[in-house]
Amino acid sequence: MTHYIEKDNAIIVKRHFILFFWKLIKFIFLLIISFFIYWIYFMYWHNFSDLNYINYVFFILSFVILNYAFISFMFYCIEYNNNIIIVYRDHIYIIRSSLILIDDIEVLDPYRIMRMDVVCHWLISNLLDYWNLIIEQQQDETKEWIRTFHFVPNPYKLLSIIKEQRRRVVDDRRKKYIVSSEWVEKEIN
Repeated sequence: MTHYIEKDNAIIVKRHFILFFWKLIKFIFLLIISFFIYWIYFMYWHNFSDLNYINYVFFILSFVILNYAFISFMFYCIEYNNNIIIVYRDHIYIIRSSLILIDDIEVLDPYRIMRMDVVCHWLISNLLDYWNLIIEQQQDETKEWIRTFHFVPNPYKLLSIIKEQRRRVVDDRRKKYIVSSEWVEKEIN
């Protein structure tokens, strides 16, 4: 299962699958609880025949847990597939959208990146190869901006891609905006 998709001079990075796996386990656990409550209701409903409200409570409780499990898993599937990082020629786009946050798009300029770092916490994240990528970006002369990307799969690959992109952007901007000293001397003389 690849998390890096190359398409039209862009590299699309998805979040690590362990997050989806965790939500899937939570979904299955809630389904088991819901079916267990319904099974208790179905097996022992004749014992509660004089207490009719207990039958309603068991049924409503299992129904609410079942609906919560499906709705939360559906929302998370949408959020998981729409939380991506796109590294394009001269910008980095971070897209986070769900049914609630429709347009949460950030654009990072690689020219303003001052420092990048990869941080790993604990043994499981090291074994499964999902780490945090930290990018420190200069906002203006006095203020710095630190951006952390959590659960990045194989972050050193993304780090090398962003470093290469930053090197190309810096070289291109130097060619555009910095005039060579030889040309200035010719113009002065």
